[in-house]
This record gives sequence, structure tokens and C-alpha cells, in this order.
Amino acid sequence: MKKKQKKKKKKKKRLCWPVTDSFATNQYTPFVNMASHLKFAFAVIVLCTCLLYISAIDNTGKPKKKDIRDYNDADMARLLEQWEKDDDIEEGDLPEHRRSPPPIDFSKVDSTKPEDLLKMSKKGRTLMVFATVSGDPTEKETEEITGLWQGSLFNANYDVQR
Repeated sequence: MKKKQKKKKKKKKRLCWPVTDSFATNQYTPFVNMASHLKFAFAVIVLCTCLLYISAIDNTGKPKKKDIRDYNDADMARLLEQWEKDDDIEEGDLPEHRRSPPPIDFSKVDSTKPEDLLKMSKKGRTLMVFATVSGDPTEKETEEITGLWQGSLFNANYDVQR
């Protein structure tokens, strides 16, 4: 009877990692199962990321309509910015750096006089002028002289800052 019992015992399949440290026994079949689990987990993560991205795009695309009576200060400021963006701003109202320069007629420019070219190219623009006070004045005397010049130029309708 003992012989029959020994024959009936079957070898069980291992569903976990091999106990031995050597791979020479060819008992590493669970690697296949682990790879399929990792592929599945990666696919789920990619799918969730795509769904979150699509839902974020849908939510930011169209703002909800609000009743005008429920507007707060931030909503009113945003509405004013939208109106101003759509307005046509006149050329004179633009900042100086955004205005288009006046066309220069080079047929009227004398090439021997570079000041004429400067006058035509800087017409209607801010021009920086630097002056040196002759002699050896003190700081107080320099302030008095530049103050006199600033007043004289202001009376001639020139906006001068020092």
C-alpha cells in the first residue's frame, strides 16, 4: 500500500518565485505572469492620464454663462478687458514705441547734412539730448543753469526732463 500512496503524489506547480537562488533549475515561469501584469497596469495608467487630460480641456474651453447681476469686480474687469481688446485704438492714442514711423522722403534729404536726416527720422518721436556745461561749475551752479534752460524750453512748448 505504501507504494501506491507514493505513486499518487503529484508534483505541485509553483505559482511563486523559486526558492533557490540559482536559475539553473529552470523554475522561473512566474516572470511571464509578472510582465503581463505590468503591461496591464501601464495601460490603465496611460488610459487614466488621457481621460484626465481630455476632461481638463473640456472644462476650460467654454466658461459658464453668468447672470449680469451676479458679476463681481473681477468679472467686470475681465469684461472691460475684452471690450478694450476689440476696440480700434487710434494711432495718436498708442504708446510711442507702437506707433508706425512717418515715411521718409529720401529725395528731399541732403546727404551732406546728417541733421536733416535725423530731423526727418525722429519727427514726432522723443529725442534724447545731452548737454555739457562749460567751465568748472559746482553742482549747485549746474542745477541753476539746467533749471534756466528747462524753463526756457518749456516756454517754447518742449517737454524737457533732467
